[in-house]
Amino acid sequence: MQTVLIFGASSGIGKETGKVFYENGYKVFNASRTEAGDIALTDIRCDVTRPDDVERAVSTAAAYTGRLDYMIYSAGVSMAAPIEYAREADWRYLFEVNFFGFVRAVRAVLPFMRDGGRILAVGSVAGTVPVPFDSWYSASKAALDMFIRAANFEVNEKGIYLTSVRAGGTATEFTFKRTIYSPEEAAEYDEKLKKAVTALAAIEQGGMSPQSVAETVYDCALHKTEPETTVGFVNAAYSAAERWLPDKVTDFFIRERYFQ
Repeated sequence: MQTVLIFGASSGIGKETGKVFYENGYKVFNASRTEAGDIALTDIRCDVTRPDDVERAVSTAAAYTGRLDYMIYSAGVSMAAPIEYAREADWRYLFEVNFFGFVRAVRAVLPFMRDGGRILAVGSVAGTVPVPFDSWYSASKAALDMFIRAANFEVNEKGIYLTSVRAGGTATEFTFKRTIYSPEEAAEYDEKLKKAVTALAAIEQGGMSPQSVAETVYDCALHKTEPETTVGFVNAAYSAAERWLPDKVTDFFIRERYFQ
């Protein structure tokens, strides 16, 4: 039986991804601060900001068969805050979860993929199309994509392939777990921040289902080795527009989308 380790399979996209793998006959481990709950995954308590936790999660999952076949990183946090007033502890924590946690996980799993393996991360269109007042989230996802591209040059010859599965707006509890700065904390930026947060919530809750994103993650794990895959036609179109159109054009549409 092949082994899958998912960081963040207790909710949202990670949980649905765990279901898909489990239903297709894989042994699935959930490395998370909370348990997966109603699905039969093997839970390993893990805080991805703690290096020892990440290494212990990887070694525990690998002990099942002596190797890991798939590692999927779905841990993530978001923060709506003005750059000027955001607390350093907050944005450092965001990067610890969204980016450095993934780096730790990759480093830890490589010794258990000597005969090949797949590493996937739940990325975001926000890493290509910036989200106002969620600057650190966008930056962390952009960093994730670039790290994955660079890492492939090092490990592809070993049969190890990394992919960022870039989701767009997805209807999960992630929307309601976002850290949002109060009017007092946001000060003169508060009105624009509120508009941006409201627009982002609508995009997410009116977006794709976590099940559809999970199916794409599963399909990429089994069949695709490209460093990036964008989920959904509309999201792919947004990413392409950001790449090919002048910044002034795409910035205009971003302002219209978040501040009108």
